[in-house]
Amino acid sequence: MPVAPAACSVQEQARAPSPAHSTPMARQGFSNANPELLGPRPLHRAAEATSQKPNPPQSASTPVASGRFPMPHPSKSIRYPKCVICGKVARHRSLYCARCFGQLPRSPFERGPMVKALKEAWSSRHGGFLCHYTGVKLDENDSHSPWYLTFDHRTPHTKGDLVVAAFAINVMKSELSEDEFVKFIKHAAEHFAGKPFNREIIPFDSWTRNPGPKPKPLKAGKDHGKGGYSRECVVCGGVALLHSMCCARCRGFALTNKYKEIKARRVALKLAWSKKDNGFLCYYSGMVLEEKETRSPWYLTFDHRVPKDKATIVVSSFIFNVMKTDTTEVEFKAFVKELARHWNRSLPFRKKKVEFTLWHRVIRPKKRK
Repeated sequence: MPVAPAACSVQEQARAPSPAHSTPMARQGFSNANPELLGPRPLHRAAEATSQKPNPPQSASTPVASGRFPMPHPSKSIRYPKCVICGKVARHRSLYCARCFGQLPRSPFERGPMVKALKEAWSSRHGGFLCHYTGVKLDENDSHSPWYLTFDHRTPHTKGDLVVAAFAINVMKSELSEDEFVKFIKHAAEHFAGKPFNREIIPFDSWTRNPGPKPKPLKAGKDHGKGGYSRECVVCGGVALLHSMCCARCRGFALTNKYKEIKARRVALKLAWSKKDNGFLCYYSGMVLEEKETRSPWYLTFDHRVPKDKATIVVSSFIFNVMKTDTTEVEFKAFVKELARHWNRSLPFRKKKVEFTLWHRVIRPKKRK
């Protein structure tokens, strides 16, 4: 038999949940008060209560407002500021996203040419920045990689006119303009294929590098001992200096602070000596090298065919020494041939054909918070 509910006292009615939470007194702290005991509601509050419509039922896909500000409707798209370089969502109060901002300098006055270069290098298809010279997607995190993203001047010693280039390409290009670099690489590839090298292929208008001063040789004497004994230079066959195995000309290049390399340098000079040309020939180009003008790209220097291997020292021109950088002889020639193939035939650059097994150069990355 059903039991009728017992009559509740006034105190129990006050404790029971009621719509009193919407009254002004409830918002002031009287949330448990009975609306019958609080008296009639104000007319403007009653009108608002009658005019309000019931809230529609929320589905699982409808966003729920959390906090102070309500969530927008899913049909209305939110307009966020986009990065001026890649088009993705930009940082708060910034024109760039975090990815692009990490490649820019701190000073805003230097960002103009770099922003333009990054815009040209950005590829939405590859999802990254492409090298201007090879078209390869560049690395943005590993500063030890030869494919790390750097900025290069098309014409050296000029402000602006920047392009995005790989770290290895930037080092190889050195102080050559874009046209000079392309011509030199194509001509070097033909020389490695068997054609003679032409020293006047490019004028080197922007070249200002200097390998550094060489040690001053001692003066050569006519007589070096008792009885008029004269010793021949082990390199060129000339008159050697007193208490030395080389003449003044050869000793100036063989002498170095690294005493373990002196013997290897003498051997390299002897192999590069040409009695017919009365000079030293470059190992990579076969050209007669400059011995006095240190700022010349054809100045005589020493290069390791295998980096850090003292047994592989050869005589090389300054320009080839700079271009070869930290690659072996085989890797350098493969790199030059692949670049020439990419530019001559307009074929995609094959990154797998080029290796950097002994690359140890590093560039300090730009850190942004």
